[in-house]
Amino acid sequence: MRRFTRSPRQARGEADPAFCRHLQARAGPAAAGGSYWCSKTLRSDGPDGSAASPSSCTDERACFEAGTVEGRG
Repeated sequence: MRRFTRSPRQARGEADPAFCRHLQARAGPAAAGGSYWCSKTLRSDGPDGSAASPSSCTDERACFEAGTVEGRG
């Protein structure tokens, strides 16, 4: 049985190095132009000109900032 509880990391709102806090997912008809966008540039590419996506928005990029597990804080 799967439990729907928060992990200790989620409860504390710690940084999660797995994703950039500026990576956002598109919803609705706008998603046809690309599934993700960067909240720093408000475009489908980041400040460094590379595409915004979960696989490319890693800590190897200069613009990367770790997000929090709970929310986009």
